Amino acid sequence: MIKKPGVEKFKKVFCVLMGVLFIISMGCAKSLLDKAFKGKFSPYKNNRIINEYCQSCHVHKDFLPDEHIEKVTGLYNNELFNQTIECKTCHYLEKNLWGDIIQKTIKP
Repeated sequence: MIKKPGVEKFKKVFCVLMGVLFIISMGCAKSLLDKAFKGKFSPYKNNRIINEYCQSCHVHKDFLPDEHIEKVTGLYNNELFNQTIECKTCHYLEKNLWGDIIQKTIKP
């Protein structure tokens, strides 16, 4: 069988192109944390994902989410914040141009 040089070159270029497209598509995929803050899961799963993220930081490693919700919800007269069971009601994330995550809190 005679090999054509154009076919071999096409295969190499195709493989490289597919690799580049795969890497780019991975950058566009939403993380579980993003999905949790958008409410894509049940309230329980959203809170679990968000709490795991918070506890991964050395400052919040001893954070107790259940105690936090009980303590903080009683501080507000606003029904939305007083009755909430989800972290995403009071907290959200922003990403800067470099993809760094900045945690924010809504002050009712």
